[in-house]
Amino acid sequence: MEEKQNMTEGLVDYLCRLCRISLTPEECGEMKEKLAEIVDYMDCLRTLPPLEDGAEGAPCPAALRADVVEPSTQAEELLRGVPGGAEHTILVPRTMEGGGA
Repeated sequence: MEEKQNMTEGLVDYLCRLCRISLTPEECGEMKEKLAEIVDYMDCLRTLPPLEDGAEGAPCPAALRADVVEPSTQAEELLRGVPGGAEHTILVPRTMEGGGA
């Protein structure tokens, strides 16, 4: 790998916001280096020659099951014993802040 990609603190901050994490300045510096190494490695993979036609890989030995319509479990049975289960709903704790229901 010749040179590291230009990974800016702004880009790391943007990725942290997307992931909903916060980093200390030291962690941000470490993350910048790690992300640059990952991007450099991906660039290195681009230099590999393409696969020949029909060489996508070995066939998968595990066959998929047949797509057969079968009866499903009734909602009442699934909701039996579920806390807050009423009228085909399950009440769960709020996991996100801000707007919305």
